[in-house]
Amino acid sequence: MSRIPRHAFLASVLLLTSLQSSAWSQFQSPMATPGGSITQPAKVEWIRVSNVTSNPQAEESIHKELSEIVSWQFPGNSLKDVLDLLARQHGVEILLDKPALEHAGLNGEEQVSQEITGMKFKTALKLLLSNVVGSQLAYEIEDGAIKVTTQNALDEKLQTRIYDVRPLLPWTTTEELTIALQATVSSPVQMSKCGSIAAVGGQLLVRQPHGVHEEIESILNSLLRQFQME
Repeated sequence: MSRIPRHAFLASVLLLTSLQSSAWSQFQSPMATPGGSITQPAKVEWIRVSNVTSNPQAEESIHKELSEIVSWQFPGNSLKDVLDLLARQHGVEILLDKPALEHAGLNGEEQVSQEITGMKFKTALKLLLSNVVGSQLAYEIEDGAIKVTTQNALDEKLQTRIYDVRPLLPWTTTEELTIALQATVSSPVQMSKCGSIAAVGGQLLVRQPHGVHEEIESILNSLLRQFQME
């Protein structure tokens, strides 16, 4: 997967240090027009997140499939056979991260059992992978495919994602969001030393491990819901 050069992140972060910051509680109110009326954004349900990738169309298709409602029953099939079946049913490519699995003592022939009724594909897949003969697996979307790896390998890998935070900007700024996230995410060491977060226009360009990304997405969507209730 193509990556944005690290120097681009560092340049953006250095730019942010010259901007004034504010605390969590100092978010701006919705913008007022010259006539005194309040300008509200078009209501959206979630913050759009995209990977920096060489195959955006394929990954968009995968995200749509992962949002589909599924039901399945696997009484005791090999992990490899289950993933092959799901790949055919949903028209997506699912790959095993063989080096990471081998490091955990796995080879894809482990038996998995699961019965799912009326659940989103992405949630069901997380549950399926959460305990494979005592090992916690996970998945990521990379280069137009779903890649199954170990949770440890995923947590150690830096990923680049773009968060479209424009729906939040009537109440705050990207600079305020950046500082607030750095203070709020429960892995501040990773936020400050291992990766980067920078404001670019109405977006946040974030290079962090998978777990930090999940927390950032949750925080931003919680903020969106809170602001839209005001």
